[in-house]
Amino acid sequence: MEEFTNSRGYKIFYSIAAFLMIAFALFLLSLDRSRTGDGLLAFPIVIFLLALWIIVSQIRRKIIISADGIISINAFGTKEIPTANVKGCRITPKVIVIESAAPNHTKITINNYSDLGNSEDLAKWLKENFADLNEVDLKQEQEKLANDTSLGATEEERNKKIEKAKQISIAYNIWGGVGGFAMLFFSNKFTVLFLFLYPLAGILVMQFSSGLIKFVSDSKRSVYWFIVIGFMVPAIITLVKSIGDYEIYQFQNAFILIIISALFISFLLYKTGINNALPKGGQIFFMLLISVMYMYGNIVTINCVFDESKPQIIYTKVESVDISNSKGTHYYLYLKPWEEHGSPGSIEVSSKIYYRHPVGSSITVNLKHGLFNIPWFTVSN
Repeated sequence: MEEFTNSRGYKIFYSIAAFLMIAFALFLLSLDRSRTGDGLLAFPIVIFLLALWIIVSQIRRKIIISADGIISINAFGTKEIPTANVKGCRITPKVIVIESAAPNHTKITINNYSDLGNSEDLAKWLKENFADLNEVDLKQEQEKLANDTSLGATEEERNKKIEKAKQISIAYNIWGGVGGFAMLFFSNKFTVLFLFLYPLAGILVMQFSSGLIKFVSDSKRSVYWFIVIGFMVPAIITLVKSIGDYEIYQFQNAFILIIISALFISFLLYKTGINNALPKGGQIFFMLLISVMYMYGNIVTINCVFDESKPQIIYTKVESVDISNSKGTHYYLYLKPWEEHGSPGSIEVSSKIYYRHPVGSSITVNLKHGLFNIPWFTVSN
C-alpha cells in the first residue's frame, strides 16, 4: 500500500495563503459597516469559508493505492474503486481521472495532482496498470469514422472528405485568429461586420461538415476537427473593443437582448458542434460563456456604430478626474449626472480632453438613442 499526500512545499504554500485570506477576512469584518454597508459582509464570509476549505483539504487530501483498490480522500468525502472494477484512467498535465466499469460509474478525479509528493510515480503506476481511456476512445472513433458510409461509399471517398474537413478547419481558425486580432487596430463598419459575421460563418462550417468539424476537440481522444479558435478570437476582440470604444449611459434595455441572443447562439453551437467524445457539461458552459461575450460585444457595437439618431446636447460638469498607469496611461473623467436616476460614471478620454477639463469645468455630452434603444454618449473635444 502506498499513500500520496500534498508535498511539504505545497502544504506550506497553501497554509500561508489560507491564513492570509483569514487575516484579510477579519480586516474586512473590522471595517465600519455604517460606511461600507451590510452588503460587504458577504465578502469576508466567502473568503473565510474558502480559506477553511483550503486548510481542511491540506489535512484530509490523500490518495491511497493498494492491491485491493484506489481510495481518494478530500474535504468533501471519500471515494473508492476496487482494483478489479477500474475501467481505466485519463491523465492530463493537471488532472487524473480514474473511471470505474461498475454500474454505478464511480469516478475519482485528482485535480492538480502535481501538488502531491511523488506525483510522477502515481501517474506512472496508473499508466502501467490500467488502460488509457483517451487512447481507447480515439481508436473507437477512428474505426467508426473509417466505416461511416455516409461520408462516402469507398475508403478513398471518405479519406478525401476527412482531409477536406481538416483543411477547412485549419483555414477557418487561421483567418479567424489573424483577421480577428487585426480588427483590433481598425474602427469602421467593415470591422464591425467582419467580427459579427465571421463567427456565424463558423456555425455554417460545422453544419455542412457532415459532422467532421465540431466546436471544440481534443486530439488525444477525438478524431474531429474544430473551429473554436476562429470563433473565439473575433468574439473576444469584439468584447474588448465594445468596452473600450463606447460609453453606455443606460444598460437596462441590453440585458434581455444579450441573454436571449446568447442563448440562441449557444443553442446553434450545441446543435451543430457538440463533440460527444468529450464531456458535455464543460462544452455547454464554454459555449454559453463565448456566446455571452460574442453577443455583448456585438450588440453594444452595432447599437452605437449603426445609430443614426440625432444627438441630444447636454451640458454638465466634471466632478472628479483620475489617471491610471495600469498597462499604459489612461485618463478618466467622472461626470455629474444630468438626470435624477442617471449615472454616467467614469469615462476614458484622450489626454487632450482630460487636460482641458479640470474638476468643476463644464463639458458637452452628446447623448444618442442607440439602434437597439440602448442610450450611449460621447463627449465633445
